[in-house]
Amino acid sequence: MSVFFKDDTKTDYKIINDLMIVTVIDLSTLFKDRWGKAIEMIDKLSKVNHPNLVTIYKYWFIPEEALFIEIEPPSNLLHEIANN
Repeated sequence: MSVFFKDDTKTDYKIINDLMIVTVIDLSTLFKDRWGKAIEMIDKLSKVNHPNLVTIYKYWFIPEEALFIEIEPPSNLLHEIANN
């Protein structure tokens, strides 16, 4: 089984409370012609820096199975954790 990993080492980021979120997209639910589009979209979004979007730190995928995306936690989640 092959696993492909993309880590943008040019981007400095601060991990707050060691909390990261990994989102998983099940590629087996997409038509085969959409797999590449999903990965291409995540690659483009990982280069965007906008205050209304969560930051994508890295992503990796298992061909024909799953796409994993490591993102920053949303600020409302960090606020909830800090208050508990």
